[in-house]
Amino acid sequence: MRDLLQEALDWCDERGLRFDLVNENCPAAIKQYGGLDPRKIAAHYYLDDRGGSHPFLGWYLIEFEERLRKLPKGALLAIDFDGTLCREAWPEIGEANAPLIEALIEAQTEGYRLTLWTCREHPRKTPVAQPPSTVDQEGTE
Repeated sequence: MRDLLQEALDWCDERGLRFDLVNENCPAAIKQYGGLDPRKIAAHYYLDDRGGSHPFLGWYLIEFEERLRKLPKGALLAIDFDGTLCREAWPEIGEANAPLIEALIEAQTEGYRLTLWTCREHPRKTPVAQPPSTVDQEGTE
């Protein structure tokens, strides 16, 4: 049986993109929820092809960079894989979204944290509207 999540992580790693979390919440968010890891992922910003915009259009990257400037350093960014980091080809992996990958690598060097948020693993976690209010930029309280 193929491990689609591991294939996606390996693909990202080959392009220099590494994640702080994968389909999970940061420890501070889990603590805020009474020690439970809710199925919804808490993040400060979500990049997803199903969110009303298309990651392969040039303006998407401009919008991402503008929004990133408004977030505190250390903010957690939840990034979808299929259709966002690569063109939709599930269960295969499509063409890389190189400009977005480069922007995310740069964001990490500036102190932003990344979580891969993907349905390539079950149970699937979905985002919440707002990050936990007590989580600071390092993911601690």
